Amino acid sequence: MSTNASSSSFDYVYMESPFQGLGNGGHAFFAFFLLVYAATLTGNSLLLTVIITDRSLRRPMYVMLANLVTSDLIGSTATLPRIMCNIVASNAISLPECFAQMFFTHVYGVLSSFSLSAMTVDRYLAICQPLRYHTLMHNARALKVNAALASVSVMLILIMMLLIVRHSFCKEMVIHMPHCDHMTMVALACDDVTANEFYDLITKLLGLGGCLAIVLVAYLRIAFECRQRATREGQAKAVRTVVTHLLVVLIFFMSGLLIVVVHRLQKVFNMPVNVIVYLVVNFHTLPALMNPIIYGLCSADIRRAIARLVRRRVGPAE
Repeated sequence: MSTNASSSSFDYVYMESPFQGLGNGGHAFFAFFLLVYAATLTGNSLLLTVIITDRSLRRPMYVMLANLVTSDLIGSTATLPRIMCNIVASNAISLPECFAQMFFTHVYGVLSSFSLSAMTVDRYLAICQPLRYHTLMHNARALKVNAALASVSVMLILIMMLLIVRHSFCKEMVIHMPHCDHMTMVALACDDVTANEFYDLITKLLGLGGCLAIVLVAYLRIAFECRQRATREGQAKAVRTVVTHLLVVLIFFMSGLLIVVVHRLQKVFNMPVNVIVYLVVNFHTLPALMNPIIYGLCSADIRRAIARLVRRRVGPAE
């Protein structure tokens, strides 16, 4: 029987994942995800607070970092609470909630890719165009870049949502994923999904492939510039300028590329679906968890800003 997304027979999607039905093991997974979510919220909220409140961080690099931090908060909040709910309560999710989760998880992926590529271009300008940097990149321009990237990300995913909600669903509403995903839901549709498949390919090429190409070209230029530096001191300064961002870039894009590669291999070698589930969870948790830690450990500016924030908070009580 075919029915549309609003009909009563298909009001819920049932998520099956390796974290369910494990008894005490499930409680251990719940505690783990709760700890990860609490650490992610705390770290990213602290990072966003110091970027907004500390005058010393009002520079283009940190203005654009605020976009990435916001994206991390969106991605982790859209996935981790639902995963924890599936472990200890019902694994059924209503279609409206499923579509809402789909929207925010895809915005996270696209906005993070865009933000990281923009930050890479900023680092390229700082190292390869130092005399023109403050003309080419300033806070007002960085804010405009943030707004443009967020707007384009939302627009791209809104189009994706319009393409999926128009479908009828006539298959068993069970997905083997920890969250609602566009192509997973497309597989449940009973009518023609060619437009969805084509648009999904376009967004992946633009959001992952295009941004990764920008990052690779920029870092190749930066590496060439470092080799041209006459002194070791100049080379070391250039490396210090990019090492923090490079770590963040590697974690995010490697997590995303692993999903794409393993998904292709899964079709060829009949790999367990749980492998994809673990990689998807990793993509939505590891970058958001590690980014505040990396910036806190590697950026002296952020460490000093956090120390000033703590002193302001505890000072009056002493």
